[in-house]
Amino acid sequence: MRTLLNLIVYSLTIIVIAVVGGGYWVVHEYKKPGPLDQNTIFTVERGQSASDIAGNLESQNIIEDALVFRIGLK
Repeated sequence: MRTLLNLIVYSLTIIVIAVVGGGYWVVHEYKKPGPLDQNTIFTVERGQSASDIAGNLESQNIIEDALVFRIGLK
């Protein structure tokens, strides 16, 4: 019984560390400056979803990671 409890505590500790570390990484990536050296014009078409916009921004090298962008919108 004690071994099972130790395993559960150990597993939960690892999960918490992973979630906190992942959250820190996302916040760090979201707040750092983008890859552009100069300003650029980006047009958002009516009806585009957040995923479409994020994908277009990433494909035009305006942002580095569409997933981090979408997470930052939430």
